[in-house]
Amino acid sequence: MMIPSLSTTAPLALLLATLGLASLAVPSRIDAPAVAPTRAKVHLVVTGPTYGELDPCGCSAGMHGGLDRRISLLHALASDPRTLAIDCGDLTGPPRLPHLPQLPLFDTLKQALVLQALEKMPYDAFCIGDRDLRIPPFETGLQLPSPYDTEFYGLAAVGQMLFDRAPVLSNVSCAVPDLWKPWRVLGAESGTRVLLTCAIAAPDPLWSAEYTHRDAAEALREAHAAAVAEGPLDLFVCVFHGPSREAAKELARAVPELGLVLWADHDHTDDASQPIAMEGGCAIVAPGSRGTKILELELARENDATRIEGIQAHAVDDSSSRDARLSRLTPEFRARAAANRPPLTQHYAGQALPQGGDLYVGSQACARCHAEAFEIWRGSAHARAHDTLARAEAKTEGSLADPNCVSCHTVGYGLAFGFADPRIAETRVGHGVAERALDLDLRGVGCESCHGPGLAHTLRPSGPARAAMGGVGARARETCYACHDAENSPRFVFDEYWARIRHR
Repeated sequence: MMIPSLSTTAPLALLLATLGLASLAVPSRIDAPAVAPTRAKVHLVVTGPTYGELDPCGCSAGMHGGLDRRISLLHALASDPRTLAIDCGDLTGPPRLPHLPQLPLFDTLKQALVLQALEKMPYDAFCIGDRDLRIPPFETGLQLPSPYDTEFYGLAAVGQMLFDRAPVLSNVSCAVPDLWKPWRVLGAESGTRVLLTCAIAAPDPLWSAEYTHRDAAEALREAHAAAVAEGPLDLFVCVFHGPSREAAKELARAVPELGLVLWADHDHTDDASQPIAMEGGCAIVAPGSRGTKILELELARENDATRIEGIQAHAVDDSSSRDARLSRLTPEFRARAAANRPPLTQHYAGQALPQGGDLYVGSQACARCHAEAFEIWRGSAHARAHDTLARAEAKTEGSLADPNCVSCHTVGYGLAFGFADPRIAETRVGHGVAERALDLDLRGVGCESCHGPGLAHTLRPSGPARAAMGGVGARARETCYACHDAENSPRFVFDEYWARIRHR
């Protein structure tokens, strides 16, 4: 309830008399306290980094995410013209398994298709993330027609496609001018003024040479001074790409005018189930990643402090209808990946050494000594994992051309003499009349997917490799979650599924 201030002696004298306190001295005038007025409420909907997740892989029921479902949910949440919709950037990211190298080919193709989707969504602003800068302004190395409306790939195409909603990045400059703005003021048409900035904590050695990093706090202070010169602000927001929530707090301490820092580099989405981190008068909120949720915030700024009046993380799931135009993005990516020469999956095959430097031999080599365990494996879904990618179904169409799919459905993909390494076909073993081509069947989630490469163990069954290959139980949970994570297997229960595959 709003309580009006008392500014003359008459009402106050009447009140004191009523209370029997008329003998108290009454000043001639009581001034209102010097408190900054409450500013207009700000309603935000925010999506964190997409990391190239066009659509859930489809391996399991109940998966969240998908650009084709995000668009309908975003339209519903941003239907009020006073709502401001912001995307945090990092449209693309590396393949899911950490041993796969970062290659611009994968990034630029994913970025192009994510952009096609975002361009159709009701965003008011987009930010540029640190992973976006791994792509040069102009990328011409692809042997594919560009899926952009332009004739090239790269961040320059971002500016062309989103020219009316210019991307924001505050503390990185580019040798190619006008690809993004250092700051923008949003919401003026609806009666609020929200300053949006975006900061990257540190430069990345994988960035293209055209990009130059500078101190984030200095850039944000400059942006704030320039925006305030044009008029008062209701909220000062920074999308922060940095390593930790503590780093986000450090930025808030360095720039006390900040009212909200959206910490983009965190997989979890903050919601009302836990206290929101504060640094001075600035709220630190994580919007999550991979497009699995949309964060909705209602905020007000009062006395140089942000008050969060509402926060909700909306799941992007089957409760949202699918947009048929965007449902084709994943098949389009896979078709383009397969059409490249060589196919995109070949760019990652055999790129790194397996841990310990050992090599793969295939599950069939294990059967001679571990017949019982081999039969348990052969009857499991793991043994048929590669076959699921080849099914003639809409959700798996073109999956064999997608490095993210292949990496979880085969043995050793991306590692030396792992699945799809062309050196396997070029290698011959044996001598004289016994010489033959190396025949490795690494399709499916095989024995070595969990136990590790087995060449050393097969050559010396009682040697030192035996202990390492037999130690899966101690690291089983970690091994399983490499593929069965919250995004790919939301209903995965380790204890239940481990019992199905466990063997001695």
